[in-house]
Amino acid sequence: MFKRLIQKIKNLFKKDVYDPLPSVIPMANARTSIEEEHDQCDSAFVPMGSVLETEMHIVSDDAVIERDDERSSEFQMGKQLSAIEPDAPTPPRRWIWRTGEVLAQPDDESCVAHAFYQLLLSEPKRQRPALTPVELHKKYLAEDAKKGGGTSILTGARVLKREGYLPNYYWAANAAEVVKWLQYVGPVVIGVFMHEGMRFYQPVHGDYFLRATRERSMGAHALLVHGYDLDMICPDGTTGAVRLCNSWGAEFMCGGKAWLSIADLDFLLGERTSSFTPRACAPMEVIR
Repeated sequence: MFKRLIQKIKNLFKKDVYDPLPSVIPMANARTSIEEEHDQCDSAFVPMGSVLETEMHIVSDDAVIERDDERSSEFQMGKQLSAIEPDAPTPPRRWIWRTGEVLAQPDDESCVAHAFYQLLLSEPKRQRPALTPVELHKKYLAEDAKKGGGTSILTGARVLKREGYLPNYYWAANAAEVVKWLQYVGPVVIGVFMHEGMRFYQPVHGDYFLRATRERSMGAHALLVHGYDLDMICPDGTTGAVRLCNSWGAEFMCGGKAWLSIADLDFLLGERTSSFTPRACAPMEVIR
């Protein structure tokens, strides 16, 4: 059943399912590599993680993070970001962290493992783990004591911390905190609903957009948010977008990437049900 569902979602998001919007730049002119993406950013900018007070983001008692709710105010991104001094250098209006190779998950529910693995491959650390994504997924399943099925974002972060890759992990309350974390620290893993009515568009710069169309959900999915553009005009009429890296291979959209408006990200992070709460999680750094 799960394999059929994953394949159904993949088929829904194939490039040739929807016609592009008129008057767009042909995809042959679109960005196709992380390096090309990154070259369009302000290369002089230095990530601002170092401006945060070290003692504020070290979790000294592992039992605390295991016991408390994963969105506890004690482990919020906002609390850490509040340590940034008002006179700190201003981040650029656009920034994209390199992600390394784009992963392709099997037809299973290993999206959490692949999203966190992609985080480890990405800047600013760009670390290749000793584990494979499949091996990491098995650890997640064992952590959740399940025979199969998906795992939570909390499990993803908890296991990587236990394996020594992360010293800590924090939770964003909204899209604004995600964007600010991207500006000052690094990429963020999100777990949100994928909607059956989502569509991909080609805006004028020849890239793809993912749209949260507020229709029936096809289930939850984990992705890596690895960039932002505060001045991008989005198909929903809003300004500002984040860059997503999916785990369905480089053939997905533009080299495995797509844009999502900040407004849509805010909606997705607030789309709670009785059985699912969207998450946005990231470490202060990758240490291994």
